[in-house]
Amino acid sequence: MPLGRRLCWQLLLVLGFLPPLASAGDQIPSTGHTTPEVRPLDELILGFVRKHEIPGVAVAVAYRGKLVYARGFGWADRQNQVPVQPHSLFRLASVSKPITAAAVLKLAEQGKLRLDDPVLKYLGCFSPLPGRRMDRRWHKITLRHLLQHRGGWDRTLSGDCMFRQVEIALAAGEPPPARPQTVIRFMLGWPLDFRPGERYAYSNFGYCLLGRV
Repeated sequence: MPLGRRLCWQLLLVLGFLPPLASAGDQIPSTGHTTPEVRPLDELILGFVRKHEIPGVAVAVAYRGKLVYARGFGWADRQNQVPVQPHSLFRLASVSKPITAAAVLKLAEQGKLRLDDPVLKYLGCFSPLPGRRMDRRWHKITLRHLLQHRGGWDRTLSGDCMFRQVEIALAAGEPPPARPQTVIRFMLGWPLDFRPGERYAYSNFGYCLLGRV
């Protein structure tokens, strides 16, 4: 099977569906080098962009240690009609979580920390904002809990503090947006939603703490 078609079907297995292929009438710009062998992959991505109304995306594929595909689709700046390039930068967002987790696990492998250590062991320089008291359950939160999204925060119940930078900065008397350190001090005075380790709840804040570790 040609490389392009093989890569195409591998991506289909990940995506779980076959989006409609791009047609000649689509106004979706594309940049970077392409060949007939990888045209099925071009069509797959164009269909995905169109189906989900994504403004722009950069895609790269490595095969056996070599970069074999790098293209941009859509707009980096729709208003000024600037197309996405293969080297365009995007927010890292939650891709930072597995990177952070790998760094923490590497430190554990090197014996510089233990996964069952309480996170407060590494956050001794932080204290709650003035007038706030810390939930005693904070002392039970371990690095393992944070890695597994079991630290005690549920954003469906109390919101996601990582998207409340303006509110938190104002509460701390600082100019917004709030720094990670300020968010941590704010949350040290905020009650947990459940006992650490009790259950899973996806937590951006837990990985903010691991980032400081």
